[in-house]
Amino acid sequence: MNTEFEFQNVEEAYHAIAEDLMAFPGERAWDEVVGKYEVYPKMVSCRWWLVKEGCVDRKWIGGSDEFHSRAFAAVLYLKDDLIKSGGDRIWGLTCTIRPNGDLGDEFCKVKFNIEYDYNKPEDYDESDEFITGEEANQSLRNLFG
Repeated sequence: MNTEFEFQNVEEAYHAIAEDLMAFPGERAWDEVVGKYEVYPKMVSCRWWLVKEGCVDRKWIGGSDEFHSRAFAAVLYLKDDLIKSGGDRIWGLTCTIRPNGDLGDEFCKVKFNIEYDYNKPEDYDESDEFITGEEANQSLRNLFG
């Protein structure tokens, strides 16, 4: 992930995420665009999709690696900012944009909604434990005799 992206406040982070979402559909028409981000200690993964007339389209057309990297850095910034301000740790967030119908610049034409997920994934192991090479070899020897 590119670490050159820095944010001064949460509004800048939200803007970076919105840019990534706005780029996803390319020239396709849409009723809503969604980005579902999974937040790990030092990385982010995301799934994007758009909805048009009830049909879901997950095909990636627009956007760029730079938009994605900036959005991922923004999500990590939001995670750290929430923790720093005394809030709970987020494990995910879902961002949705919908047409607003108002006139103005591109970001005034949409409604931007963000929902935080505070639930740690059941299968996520947060321990700091690590396995040494010898322990891994011993485990494999036990498996394969």
